[in-house]
Amino acid sequence: QPCDRWDADEGSVLSCADALSLLVGRLHILFTVPWGKLYPRQLIQGVEFPVGRAVEDEFTIYRIIARADEVVLSDAECYFYWQRPDSAMGSPFTAKRGWDTIDAYRQRAEDLEALGLLDVSREAYRHLFRKNMQMYRWLDPTDAQRAVAMEGMRSILVHSQPGWPTTPFDVFAGAYGRYPRLVDPLYSLYLRAVQTFRVRRSARLSGGGVS
Repeated sequence: QPCDRWDADEGSVLSCADALSLLVGRLHILFTVPWGKLYPRQLIQGVEFPVGRAVEDEFTIYRIIARADEVVLSDAECYFYWQRPDSAMGSPFTAKRGWDTIDAYRQRAEDLEALGLLDVSREAYRHLFRKNMQMYRWLDPTDAQRAVAMEGMRSILVHSQPGWPTTPFDVFAGAYGRYPRLVDPLYSLYLRAVQTFRVRRSARLSGGGVS
């Protein structure tokens, strides 16, 4: 469905570095998905979705944005996205999807570092650490691939520190990568506490109660 009206002057103009920072940060999904964007032809020439990958957009869209001088971000409703329960996004998480995502995140972090965008690449490496940690926690403890996920976390720590600023996440990552058997149960307790807090807050906001 076409827009009734859209004025480019109403959008926010971002530098390439700022757009990539949002891509690896709080607007990751918005900036990574291929739909909802208009691309100049010269930016997409030679950039192809990798065949057989479960998360082909993770390998691709950041490369297109990295070629741009500016990116315009608008909240105009120019695209309508139909979500189906049987789509790729609606399908259950699989090991292939997880490992493909890790490969994409690693390539992105390395490419951003090679471009000299060090602050953005550090955040990309944090993103990669989280995905390795997710795989480590998702895999069965008897699965040999758990060691691969742990090695991924530890290699990120070796590569990034002391380059990383000391943020709360960096402290947590360092502890988790070195002492996973100790930190993982504590992290599980933290996640349960956060979930309980959110349920109770939601109940209060809706006027209900939690027994």
